[in-house]
Amino acid sequence: MYIDSHCHLDFDVLREGLPELLTAAARAELSAILIPGICPDQWLEARALIERLEEGTIKPRLYAAAGLHPWWIDGYRRVEEADGQTVERLGRELRAWVKAQRPIAIGECGLDGAIETPLALQQLLFECQLAVATEFDLPLILHVRRCHGEVLRCLDSVKGVRGVVHGFSGSTQQAQEYW
Repeated sequence: MYIDSHCHLDFDVLREGLPELLTAAARAELSAILIPGICPDQWLEARALIERLEEGTIKPRLYAAAGLHPWWIDGYRRVEEADGQTVERLGRELRAWVKAQRPIAIGECGLDGAIETPLALQQLLFECQLAVATEFDLPLILHVRRCHGEVLRCLDSVKGVRGVVHGFSGSTQQAQEYW
């Protein structure tokens, strides 16, 4: 049996053919699929999709994660908020979601050096999510682009963190550092 640790089944591009896709996944012995979280609004959509599909006998089993992907930070951040207020709000929302919905991972979160969102804000929000993952002993789903050194430094500051680096394209040395 196999597990897909990262599939955005809730994205529009997959939604139309979802029953056929899940049937094919079950035939290929895929036992579980993890839907990463990208922003709080999407956490709700992913949870609703999972609940709707669980009403039937659809296999594989679907699980959800909760996180704020770097690409969705600008849509999440409110104009009137200072960066610290955005971080505090994410921390509150993420902790409440974890307590109520029990996602099996935090993420997709991390740092992206190829987008316009300031890296300093990305790092504050990533550190917030890292703290929640540590607090609730949950693995991370990491998005890392052009920022492996920065992410590794953040991870080194926390004991016992685990997870997966989605779409890893770093060096062998960086892979060993993550390991």
